[in-house]
Amino acid sequence: MKRILISLVALVVIAGLYVSTLVSAPTPPNHQVFIGGEVLTMDADNRIAEAVSVRDGIIEQVGTTDEIST
Repeated sequence: MKRILISLVALVVIAGLYVSTLVSAPTPPNHQVFIGGEVLTMDADNRIAEAVSVRDGIIEQVGTTDEIST
């Protein structure tokens, strides 16, 4: 009986680890472009841009949609 209980607990733990790998958060793409919004730049002039490009989690470019799209 003890052997069956240990086997059952081990099976539940392994199944739980397997399921946790299936439901982990997806990784974002390496390059994301956000357009058509208001981007508060927080620079010295407090400019407001309408688009931002982010690559590998780092802001790459901020500007107009046309500037970012080209």
